[in-house]
Amino acid sequence: MLRWIRNAGQVSEFEDVALVHLDLLYRAALRLTHNRAEAEDLVQETWLRALRHFDQFDPGSNCRAWLLTILRNAFLNRLRREGREIIESDMVADGTGAARLEEASGTHSSPEEDFFQAMLHADVDRALLIASLVDKHLAYAQLEGPAEFSSTERPAVAAWFRQRTGLRVPVPDLSPAGIQLVGARIAEADQHKVAYLLYEKGHVLMSVFMVPEVGRHAPPAGRPMRFRGQEYLAQERQGLRTISWRDGQTLFSLVSTLDYNALLECAEQLRAERAREARL
Repeated sequence: MLRWIRNAGQVSEFEDVALVHLDLLYRAALRLTHNRAEAEDLVQETWLRALRHFDQFDPGSNCRAWLLTILRNAFLNRLRREGREIIESDMVADGTGAARLEEASGTHSSPEEDFFQAMLHADVDRALLIASLVDKHLAYAQLEGPAEFSSTERPAVAAWFRQRTGLRVPVPDLSPAGIQLVGARIAEADQHKVAYLLYEKGHVLMSVFMVPEVGRHAPPAGRPMRFRGQEYLAQERQGLRTISWRDGQTLFSLVSTLDYNALLECAEQLRAERAREARL
């Protein structure tokens, strides 16, 4: 199993530095997975990755933060694999974003690690939020009438959101692309209130989610894509494609089986409608 370690001295050095943090890793993994067996598997994966990449560890740096970073990335990659998302790098050797888990594990963290804490949970929360939006799309797609407010009139839908939530929700006209507005609803995803627009192209449902107040330092998770000068993040989960971006503190996400080009065209129209409303 450990064929990549070329000398026993390196294994011994790794154990001397890292073994003291094993209980912390397990408590952190348990907090993420809420399942003892999954936590043990996650710790084992983390341990093997750390051992394999021990040559990248700076002996003068924070081993605890480094190990928690590997744990965090292993956990996020598991989420992505379960959703069939394209996997990103699974090693971040500088430890950034690692130690939020220490707080929940009952250990003392340094001021530097306190900064890492917020970064870690932002990453995990983003992954879980996108997964929750995909789950909402799948659930509503099973309903005969998924809209809470059914209307093909854009001004009526926008007015309904203002009356119900006080939000100004951009409702773009996607009919030139053969995509028709069906209606709207208000939902909740991962403890966030969500404004939800429903569109259809033939029998294919497209969900447009707007999540206010996700935080200035919480860009969505995913694979970077660029379209007509704008940056987006793409994911594939449960056979669905998502395109997400943040505008200020608001997260926008489109979910559908439509191809990426169609989703990006819709995203551009949504951006244009939001910009138009901002000028009013």
